[in-house]
Amino acid sequence: RRHIAPYDKLLRKFCYGEALDAALETTRPQIVSSVLDELSMRGGLRIALQGRSSETLSPLLHFVCKYIQDPRYTPLMIKMSNLLLDLYSGMIGVSSAVDSSFGILHGKIKEELKYQEHLMSLQGMVEPILYGSIRAVPESIEK
Repeated sequence: RRHIAPYDKLLRKFCYGEALDAALETTRPQIVSSVLDELSMRGGLRIALQGRSSETLSPLLHFVCKYIQDPRYTPLMIKMSNLLLDLYSGMIGVSSAVDSSFGILHGKIKEELKYQEHLMSLQGMVEPILYGSIRAVPESIEK
């Protein structure tokens, strides 16, 4: 008999918030991202995120902060960040744990933007060199 994970059972029952909490308890990013993707496809991501207390919001914010800079999860974490800010910007200043997590998230996003700016400037420096080397191909090779 095949074992069905608790988060899968909860997804089948349309208990989206509880399914997300069960996935977060595994601490495995592949599972959490799979559940988040499934919730997004079902149109239940906002439902799973809304109505959380600071105690149930903190593990979610911690997960987003931890994996937002991981390229495998960045697009999903950006989507999550936007939704969480839409839903819980009113909670800022109410809970120190939530404030701290949003502060960490803000810092990580600023850090990532600096990395992206640096990479763009490097790309701007390297492209002319590559373009020049391509144009400088000897005629004997072209024939």
